[in-house]
Amino acid sequence: MFGFITFVYPETMKLILAKGNPHFIYNARVLIKPYKEKGKISLTSVRSSNSC
Repeated sequence: MFGFITFVYPETMKLILAKGNPHFIYNARVLIKPYKEKGKISLTSVRSSNSC
């Protein structure tokens, strides 16, 4: 099971990510990591794949 959490204040998200894993919500252990959109190619990836 997985889910996404949206925070009202960006500072809260930064604090939780800085604490690292494990993290607990209502006594349940959860894995925390920042959201990354799938299918997006970063400019760095394009540059490194084009250099020969």
